[in-house]
Amino acid sequence: MLRYSYEKIGGFVQAFDDLLGISDVQKAQTSVKKAENEFMTTRGKTKEVRRKLDRVPRDDERYLALATEEHKILVEEKGFKSEYENLEALERDQFALLSGAVRDSHERERARAERTKHWSVIGSVVERHLDIGSTVVNYIAEADQELPSRSTGRYVI
Repeated sequence: MLRYSYEKIGGFVQAFDDLLGISDVQKAQTSVKKAENEFMTTRGKTKEVRRKLDRVPRDDERYLALATEEHKILVEEKGFKSEYENLEALERDQFALLSGAVRDSHERERARAERTKHWSVIGSVVERHLDIGSTVVNYIAEADQELPSRSTGRYVI
């Protein structure tokens, strides 16, 4: 029973996150982190190859292979950097949408609170009028019952 309640609450939280766009922002952040890790790994490979290149003389046969490997890694790094920048821009856009949704949600909540306040004032005024009206009706009814009857001299029951 308790687990079902937690699942139900989790479903509501997930729906709320989806409504506001928090889930999209989290997905974008995950993608950015992944692209950043790939970019940093590639950058580490580039540094390693450059370090090896610095130790190998230019007339050595390994120099050409290392230079070719460095070139491939640089091309790969350029692609990862581009992907990283695109995903970062997507994350910014998703966050801007989230911020707008939160602002909209707050504005709707303020409007709802204002409407509720107005309706409670209207309800209080209507309730006062009904109370006054029922008091007047009760007073008139009691006054009519207490008046003596003209013909018999007795009170009307």
